[in-house]
Amino acid sequence: MELKIFEGFAGYGGGSFALKRIKKLYPNFEYNVIGYSEKDKYASELFDLNHKDKNNNPIKNYGDFTKINPQDLPDFDMFIAGFPCQPFSYAGEKQGFNDEIRGTLFFDICRILEYHKPPMVFLENVKGLKSHEKGKTLNIIMEKLEELGYFPHWTILSSLDYGLPQKR
Repeated sequence: MELKIFEGFAGYGGGSFALKRIKKLYPNFEYNVIGYSEKDKYASELFDLNHKDKNNNPIKNYGDFTKINPQDLPDFDMFIAGFPCQPFSYAGEKQGFNDEIRGTLFFDICRILEYHKPPMVFLENVKGLKSHEKGKTLNIIMEKLEELGYFPHWTILSSLDYGLPQKR
């Protein structure tokens, strides 16, 4: 079975790089990135240089995530996204959901999930999300995912454990 995957807030394609790494470890793992969303011109150029569909064509970029009409997306089995972390980061201003530009993008994810209901969702953010607003922000995210029919689980991973030369 081939998983159809949509990558939100793709940047240069960190999720797609992870999928390629999984494919190397498990050659029978079949997936197809059916689209991605990235509004930054330079990040999109990097994504397009590094990731192609099975026919070596560019993967469709749906642009600004907040402007995506869920009906315009094809069906997919897995949604992956590293939604903006600045509102929850120790290095950021910690405005959380009060950051009207980046802090509310999780709710745009919910809008897409509510329409498509993919069986699997993988969201990535910073360690500070756990303690932001004394845990209230993470609780809101978990509760919303439960309302959408998911069984959310979270964990903190260190990039050092995955061969990356940084501690984040």
